Amino acid sequence: MFREYDIRGLVDKQLTKEAAEAIGKAFGTFLLKRKIKDCVIGHDAREYSEKLQNAFVKGLTNAGIDAIDIGLVLTPIAYFAQVHFKIKGCAMITASHNPNGWSGFKLGYGYAKTLLPEDIKEIYEIIEKEKFTVGKKSGIVKKKEILTAYIKDLVSRVKIKSKNTAGKNKKFKIVINARNGTASEITPFLFEKAGCKVIKQFCKIDFSFPNGNADPSLDEMLNETGKKVLEEKADLGFAFDGDGDRIGIVDEKGNAIYPDKWLILLAKGIFKKYPKSKIVFDVKCTKALADEILKNNGIPVMWKTGHSHIKQKAHEIKAALAGERSGHIFFLKGYYGYDDACFAGLKIIEFLDEENKKLSELIAKLPKYYSSPVIHAHCDYKAKYAIVNRLVAIFKEKFPGKVNDINGARLEFDDGFGLVRASSNMPALVLVFEAKSKKRLEEIIELFRKELSNFNEIGEWKFGG
Repeated sequence: MFREYDIRGLVDKQLTKEAAEAIGKAFGTFLLKRKIKDCVIGHDAREYSEKLQNAFVKGLTNAGIDAIDIGLVLTPIAYFAQVHFKIKGCAMITASHNPNGWSGFKLGYGYAKTLLPEDIKEIYEIIEKEKFTVGKKSGIVKKKEILTAYIKDLVSRVKIKSKNTAGKNKKFKIVINARNGTASEITPFLFEKAGCKVIKQFCKIDFSFPNGNADPSLDEMLNETGKKVLEEKADLGFAFDGDGDRIGIVDEKGNAIYPDKWLILLAKGIFKKYPKSKIVFDVKCTKALADEILKNNGIPVMWKTGHSHIKQKAHEIKAALAGERSGHIFFLKGYYGYDDACFAGLKIIEFLDEENKKLSELIAKLPKYYSSPVIHAHCDYKAKYAIVNRLVAIFKEKFPGKVNDINGARLEFDDGFGLVRASSNMPALVLVFEAKSKKRLEEIIELFRKELSNFNEIGEWKFGG
């Protein structure tokens, strides 16, 4: 259950109430070592989330930590609550986009700082060796409302001028697809407050998730959002993941736009106010992103995939903006520096408003690359890292000077790239490909397919995951 930057497991099989209590007690011990004595607690919309939260809080307060219970919220609202209440500890009970039956914990200490791999290991070792701290007195639990302050704060930070003084004739008509997850009720209300006309798609919380996983990296979710955009003649569509920290976007023609493409637009918006800024992005991102950042006199910084890695790097080098192809977007200038899908969506609308152009028109002006979906190839947890290390060595030998190995092997060509890295959350290798032409894209894919076929531990490729 203990992954690189969060904890996830199957409820009642791996993640039992006893396990949740032990994790709470270990996290309380972890916080006390850092002289942090209180913690914000929130949970996502799953039938077992509140049960796990109660068990976690029991362990947390046993360690002597006071808990601020903010109830059912999006993950970015939990981060916002830290800032709003001036509380450094944070725990969000969520499995994000994982299927029904999963849950987990996103844990943080300090503002906009979630746990890194070494922190996760420390918590695991506290549990394994039972080195728990027991408080002289148990912590207390207080319930506090945070949604009102969150919405007010976000709406105040964007300027969408395309409505009259009476608030009528709203220009931006948007589809919001939440696939019955946590974002179902919060996000439509927020975007309406910001002056948009909202068309709801699967925006009723349903613990059975009848329309599938809320995961905007899935082409299936983006395609259904696109169909709704065309039906409603909307300006664009937003697809939110299960806990509201990732977003997928569809243009007015119903076409899915991968996050590394629309991140370019957000970067251009940043350069208007903060010229020559640093922009951090992960190894899965398009070459067009670095091209456009350089063209606008910015500084591109490629880094490891993973929201905690990207966030840490962005803060370390004082970047203005950071993002991943998965849809995690971090504004460090003009916001708090954590990933918030709602804020990213609002900033896209603001940019479209400023440019007075349709999303498809702005995307069409970007450097043209043909990109594959994110691909997963099954590979055992124990084998995946060793295999990736071997592939790095093979590519370095065959293509000297063309391998970026900060996170797997990204093989760079003048006209494209291929990437293979170990998934942080699944027993799988992650692959992404890009090229200037469809023919060249197929050539790069075939090159990687040939090398990976030498490893019996690697299963079939699953496109669009």
